[in-house]
Amino acid sequence: LAEMIKDIGIHPERYVANENENIRCNGERVRVTWMNKAIYDEAGNVTEILCVGIDVTEKWQLEKRLAQAQKMDARRRHRSRFQQYPIGHCWIYRTVAH
Repeated sequence: LAEMIKDIGIHPERYVANENENIRCNGERVRVTWMNKAIYDEAGNVTEILCVGIDVTEKWQLEKRLAQAQKMDARRRHRSRFQQYPIGHCWIYRTVAH
């Protein structure tokens, strides 16, 4: 994190927006989207960086859950395209037309 903060001062254009995990004072982990704006002096030197963070933890968790549900649904649909028939010690798979 210290390296990133140092690099923001050198190359602020690389960090206009970024998202990362942060830790609150109580130890809780949160996902934050940061918007950063370099403030320059008359000579064009960065004098400060204005940073605004938005807690997107809930949105991030919902997106992860949605992706997981979509993956599980795709697996379920793939499996439902086949019928299984046991023959001796083997299984025969037959494609089912939908």
